[in-house]
Amino acid sequence: MFKQYDWGSDLGNIAHYGTKIIPLITLEKIKKVPIAFFVGKEDDLADPIDTKYVSGRISTLIEYKLIDQCDHYSFSIGKDMSFV
Repeated sequence: MFKQYDWGSDLGNIAHYGTKIIPLITLEKIKKVPIAFFVGKEDDLADPIDTKYVSGRISTLIEYKLIDQCDHYSFSIGKDMSFV
């Protein structure tokens, strides 16, 4: 589930969306933005099953790559997760 930007307060969200509830992004409506998924096989937060399902709903998907020995943070702190 992906949501629009959170403006940080109920008042900010009401000003931009007309409601304090942040609207969801409808993935099927993405028509112009090319999207690539780089998924770590060891990711507990965005696991390969969920990301494969989500990627199938995006018509502008240009790549889906499953990467061994990587988790959610590997792309921030380093690719090799073989020490786990």
